[in-house]
Amino acid sequence: MPGPARSAPPIANRLELPLGEGYALRVDFDRAHDRWQHRVFLVVPANSEIVGPVLLLESIEGTADDDWPISPPLQFVSIETRPKQLPVALLMGMSGDGHWSASIEQLAADQTLRFDIACRAKSRPANLGSRYRIGPRVENAQQDNSVQLRVGKLTLEFMGEQAKDSPLPTIQLQEKELHTQFNEPVQEGAQTYRWIYRLRAIPAS
Repeated sequence: MPGPARSAPPIANRLELPLGEGYALRVDFDRAHDRWQHRVFLVVPANSEIVGPVLLLESIEGTADDDWPISPPLQFVSIETRPKQLPVALLMGMSGDGHWSASIEQLAADQTLRFDIACRAKSRPANLGSRYRIGPRVENAQQDNSVQLRVGKLTLEFMGEQAKDSPLPTIQLQEKELHTQFNEPVQEGAQTYRWIYRLRAIPAS
């Protein structure tokens, strides 16, 4: 008789980017009602004086009642493996007449998490951006159009990226929140809007 059917092992909804010397950036995806919230942690060495992991950023989500939520409504997540590269998170969602897609890529050589967001909208969007709550143990400071986050001796920079079809987003620190906004006037009619931002560890000088 055949044995019991084997189920596939569960896929961990997590990315973890090594930074060296026992440090890492970790992204956890957790259900928040009808969508996936993500939180970014700093993993610290076992012998560190800092109790870890340390929450760096937590996405602030909208609700099912929001046609244009303050952060992309990402309702599906998949962690994809790639040959000779670190895994990437692919996400999708919709709200009102907008369709969102996102990728969170790990760039090992740059010690960077790269967030690439796009929204295809049939009508004029009322809000396009991503919003985060900064962890309570994280020091923060605005630096022109970027924000520095500091935990102990480690400094990270949250900054926008400009691409051919993606204007440089506006990065603003508002009390303990970090706001990333699409930085061009939005138009009527079906169109895709894209914004990219990064979180990178700054090498110690």
